[in-house]
Order: sequence, then structure tokens, then C-alpha cells
Amino acid sequence: MPGPRISDYLSPEELASLPNLELRARRLVEGFLNGLHRSPFQGCNVEFKEHRKYTHGDELRSIDWKVYARTDRLHVRLHEEDSNLSTSLLLDRSASMDYRSGKAAMNKYDFARAVAAALLLFLSRQRDAFSLGLVGRNAAGFAKPSSSDMNFERLLSVLSAPADSADCRWEETLIQLTRTLRPRPIVVLISDFYVDPETLVPLLELIRRRNGEVLLFHVFDPAERDFFEDGALLLQEPETMGRLLVTPELIRADYREVFAAHQTALSNLASDFGGEYLPLCTDRPPLELFGAWLRAREKAGRRR
Repeated sequence: MPGPRISDYLSPEELASLPNLELRARRLVEGFLNGLHRSPFQGCNVEFKEHRKYTHGDELRSIDWKVYARTDRLHVRLHEEDSNLSTSLLLDRSASMDYRSGKAAMNKYDFARAVAAALLLFLSRQRDAFSLGLVGRNAAGFAKPSSSDMNFERLLSVLSAPADSADCRWEETLIQLTRTLRPRPIVVLISDFYVDPETLVPLLELIRRRNGEVLLFHVFDPAERDFFEDGALLLQEPETMGRLLVTPELIRADYREVFAAHQTALSNLASDFGGEYLPLCTDRPPLELFGAWLRAREKAGRRR
């Protein structure tokens, strides 16, 4: 079995030093994702399955011109991979995602955007259908999944939006996803999940009704996990702007217990809906965390 490559462990400092989002995505993909034998998000069956009516946004190459010649109507050919799966990424753009402690090389939003962009690039190279939505007080960027290069470029532009929403309202995604989700999708939520896990249930129910799979990618700063600051500390909540003066030494143990319980609740919620939970701490190399999970997913042969 080959040993790890240096590029598999692209550090947060190296990632932060790259000047733009597309370059970060390409570096991540070239470092690891290209090494996968097949997409970790779907199987390899590309046999023809059925036709459906052409809709605006479908790839022209998928049109069955023989059917058009017989019926004078446009239909597209669906293969097993088309009819079974597309991937939709939902990225939290709330103000809390803009946080970065002194122990992290980049803030949570930049870290999450790099991971999201790498996933989009990988799916594009695999010619898999993909979409992206930004979730804040309002939802933005939603469209029907497509595997086109134009879609990738458009979504990179969507990702350039700052994390400037006061909060993250996952319920705002329900209408958009009802319109855009294909049957049997994979839906990836990338967030710091500053919510009660139960508020995600309606969204996960929608995904389950579409026979889909949900993945929760939990992005957090090491300070949010460890609460390592010493001395009196004035905390300010970035979404409500509320303030609280605390003495870390007195609450650190209780805080860590609460944080661990929140992670467990998120993991259990994903499991209850047949999905997976992946913790991503911003002080760790993205590929060390994300790559290990993708390798395990590939090895397990997860297919929809």
C-alpha cells in the first residue's frame, strides 16, 4: 500500500497562502481527490435506464435525437448514475462562520469554501451533476444540478459571497430544494452548526423522502472545541452581538462536555437519517481529515 504523499496533508497555512478559491480547490483536488479510483459519491454503473422530457438546463449531449426524429419531442437519456444521484452542497454563510482564533491559519468560512470548491471541481471532473446553495437568513445560488463546466464556474462565483448573514436558517432551503433536488441525491451540509440539531429534521426528512443521503460536515475552530483561553474573557456572539464576561478556568470542563455532546447529537442525527457526520477542525490539514473519510468511503464502496 503506497505511503502518504506530502500533498495529502496540505496544511491550513499552505492553503491560506494560495491567492484564490479556484487555486485552492485545484491544489486540494490534485493533492488527493484525483487519486480516488472512482467517485466516492456514487457507483460506476452507467447503463441506460430510461428517458425523460428535456427541461431547460439539461446538457444538449444527453438529448436522444432518434427519439426526437420519431416523436418530434425532446427527451434526454438517463443512465443509472443520472437517475440515481446528484450531489447538492449547502454551505452555511452566517456570521459565525467568519470566526478565526489565533490557533487557526484561516477562518471557518474560508476553510469550508475551500473544501466545497474542491468537491465541486472533483464532481465536475467526474462529470457528475452538482449544485450549491448558500444558506443564511435567505438562501442563494440554488439551481438544478448540472455537470457542465459553466455550472462549475458559476458556482465558484457564488462561493465568492462573504459570510455576512446574521444567522443560518436551514428552513429557508426547503422550497429551493423541493424544486431542484433530483431523485436519490446526496446532500452535503457544511456548517459550524450553531443550531439545535432538531431544527435540521425537516430538511433531513425532505432528503429522505427523495431517497437521498445526507452528509453533515461540521467545521469548527480549535478554540470552539477546546476553550483554551486563560484569564477573564469577554465573549461576543457574532450573529446576535450578545456579550458575556466569563472566567474560562471555571467553565472549561463543562464547556468541553457540552461541545462533545453537541457533536454526538449531530452524529446521531445523521445516522438516524442514514447519513454520516464528519468533524473538520480548522487547525488540521483538510486532506488529513477529509481525505481519510473519502478513502474509507471508497473502500466501503458506498453507492446509491
